[in-house]
Amino acid sequence: MARWLVKIDGERADLEEFPDKFPDGELYAVERDGGVYLTGEEFERLNRAEQVREHARGALEEMSAIISLLWPAFTKPSVGNVEREDDQGGKSNWVFPELAVMRSKAGLAKVVIRADGAREDVPAEDQRPTDAQCLLGASRATPHLRTAVLLWAFPDRAWWLLYRVVEDIETHLNELDIATSVSEAGYCPGKERARFRHSANSAEASGLGARHAAGKWDPPKDPMSLEDATIFVKGLLEQALRDGRV
Repeated sequence: MARWLVKIDGERADLEEFPDKFPDGELYAVERDGGVYLTGEEFERLNRAEQVREHARGALEEMSAIISLLWPAFTKPSVGNVEREDDQGGKSNWVFPELAVMRSKAGLAKVVIRADGAREDVPAEDQRPTDAQCLLGASRATPHLRTAVLLWAFPDRAWWLLYRVVEDIETHLNELDIATSVSEAGYCPGKERARFRHSANSAEASGLGARHAAGKWDPPKDPMSLEDATIFVKGLLEQALRDGRV
């Protein structure tokens, strides 16, 4: 069957996440000739290699954001060559030139909580759809939730970015009449939401990365560090994606 294939370039540990997390669907990943490629029906709606590659860039951002939620040590790969495979297995190749850590994986098995409260491990190969596919689907529920996920894909964390993620999650919740804040939605205590807000806004708490000038916001008694805030926002985003009310 004729199909578009877009190679993704990166470290092996990162690349192998894609066929594992996204093995099928409208857009999925396959291993082929020692490489990892994105392919699927979403590409078949496009006519030119340039269009396919641009679509792959956007999809890679979304997929990478989901993977980084499940495995924080993940490093986003890049989009490489585009190939067109014909019905006989022959292929055409488009080359697009570009300008020129020890990590361990955890949670290879999904943990579910049964109705009786007991924990049960589900092997990754038995998950269909995969956890990542479910999260990606949820991320497309509203434009604001998708924006929050794409912001999370940024490699460098900053206070403005983390605050924007929370704002987009809360706008998403508000538009669906679920809640007006992440704390009202039950994602975190109200005191933690306030602590995050004051830490992000106060220059005395977060320094040059603060959202406002010195003296405009008093720091909280126990300010969050940027690392603490990153963990806090990651938890909020994952809860939003797993919220069954969406």
